[in-house]
Amino acid sequence: MWSDTARTAHGPDGGCRAARKATAVEHEHPRFARGGREHPKRTPRGALLPVRLFRALFDATAGSLAGLEAAGVVRPAADPAVRAAFLLVNDLAVILLREQVQAVLGVDPLGPTGLGRWSQTLMDTYSRGIFALGPEEEQP
Repeated sequence: MWSDTARTAHGPDGGCRAARKATAVEHEHPRFARGGREHPKRTPRGALLPVRLFRALFDATAGSLAGLEAAGVVRPAADPAVRAAFLLVNDLAVILLREQVQAVLGVDPLGPTGLGRWSQTLMDTYSRGIFALGPEEEQP
């Protein structure tokens, strides 16, 4: 699947067709074209709030993980920034996809019953992982 995606996204010259297409659309769009009403550097009022919020949540997550790592509660990461972003995105996904998760589980993942189920699976996944290990590698 990923190799098909990579072949579709990248042209024979190794350049990303999606990026070239986005650039072309950007230059054709009235907002970015010469003489357009809006300058491409201007952002609508409040447009940076989601960026700032995500950055603040990321910084808090990274800081918490650094403290937990220093305390010996979590293992050191090869790439702490990626680990922090990965965990943050997973946490935000249940909030953003709450209705869809509820539809497939039959219970609100953030309600009392659903949160118990969700938390139990989350802790099991984060503490024991998802891959089966050989007998000599089994975790307690």
